[in-house]
Amino acid sequence: CIMDFTRSEESQSIQDLAAQIFADQSGDEALKRFDRHEIAYHAELWKLLAEAGLIGVALAEEFGGSGLGFTELCAVFEEQGRHVAALPLLATVVLGALPVAEFGSDAQRAKWLPGVARGEVLLSGALCCPDAGGHADRLPRARADGAGWRLDGTLDRVPYGLEAAAIVVPALVK
Repeated sequence: CIMDFTRSEESQSIQDLAAQIFADQSGDEALKRFDRHEIAYHAELWKLLAEAGLIGVALAEEFGGSGLGFTELCAVFEEQGRHVAALPLLATVVLGALPVAEFGSDAQRAKWLPGVARGEVLLSGALCCPDAGGHADRLPRARADGAGWRLDGTLDRVPYGLEAAAIVVPALVK
């Protein structure tokens, strides 16, 4: 069985567009400002990526995304890494928006995903400490509490937590 891993023309176009935007906007000055804690991320670059449809590339069209997939999102990540740009892309899209798209309610999708695709809303996800051994025993417990949920427990890391409008918290349901 032979598998073809050649990128589609559309995927290559996404990568080319991302490469151009990152090349034009990335630079040492934004990284220096990030390193000095003057900025949390490169906001101007974030806005340009959103305008180009690259933040929402893996989100459904009904929420303002391109309806493509993870391969195209990885092309954007590749260019972010190539140009070393300080952005909340992993936190917002992978830890926040994609779990909401997959597991969130219709109301949650409608509330959060269009803003993410437009680059107006940052999301994040809480993470377990990787050196703590097994993760299941470290997850908070969730139990129904009236119309909502009560979480008991702690998680160690929330990338871009201060900037996030909402945080996805994995939990075990009691």
